[in-house]
Amino acid sequence: MNAINKDETEGTLDTNFIEVLYMLNQGRGIEDEQNFRECLNKCIKLQVGLLNSIKLVERTYFELHNKNELTHLALNAESNT
Repeated sequence: MNAINKDETEGTLDTNFIEVLYMLNQGRGIEDEQNFRECLNKCIKLQVGLLNSIKLVERTYFELHNKNELTHLALNAESNT
């Protein structure tokens, strides 16, 4: 069963990758190796940008979580005095 799911996932990923390249190539088919490399470079830049965005969201979440924790501790300290 896992092998079937793995094959389906790989097929979906391949299809999605081709669709992404098609979009990055502004609706044109991949014509040659240079064109493919340009699309691939755009895809890598997009991936790096998305990863940086995820890291920023993660950092912001942890900062807010820490501030919330500090506020909670401060309120507990005030109520204990």
